[in-house]
Amino acid sequence: MFRIDGAKAKELEKAEDPEAEMASVLKMLKVSLRNLKNKELTIRLDGKDLSGEYVLIEALNVRFIGPNLHLAPQADIKDGFLDIVTVPHRQRAKLNKYLSRRIHGDAVLHGFPSHRGRHLQIELDSSPVHIDDMRWPQEGVALKSHAITIQVEPGALVFLTPPVKTRRTRRKV
Repeated sequence: MFRIDGAKAKELEKAEDPEAEMASVLKMLKVSLRNLKNKELTIRLDGKDLSGEYVLIEALNVRFIGPNLHLAPQADIKDGFLDIVTVPHRQRAKLNKYLSRRIHGDAVLHGFPSHRGRHLQIELDSSPVHIDDMRWPQEGVALKSHAITIQVEPGALVFLTPPVKTRRTRRKV
């Protein structure tokens, strides 16, 4: 998404409602997919080797990303696991079809390989990635290592909420 050019961004600004905005972003993703090169990645999830040639890999703890792509239907932010969705290079056409169906409003599940774990390690070449919609590394920043480690820390984020008040019922005497 960090590669959206100015002309496409203007098209996105013209979207009149959330549905049109999502369709516009999905169309941009389809165009980007045509030019996206496969990446050979060394991947380990909790020590298990998932290395291969991929078009896309997403590490999630939520069910949806970006323009309502339902990539991790089993994800639960409270369970302490990451859901890793991978699109191997041989499934590029399947990803293209999934995006087309989403553009037309179909709420289909994708069926791409999915894995669950707590500790993800990825080794890659110098190509940029996106982390929470931000390009990493920033342009012009040289890296000493091309490895990413993502780890879940269960309970690291706690929400405080007021206690639920219960209604007292009065008994007639």
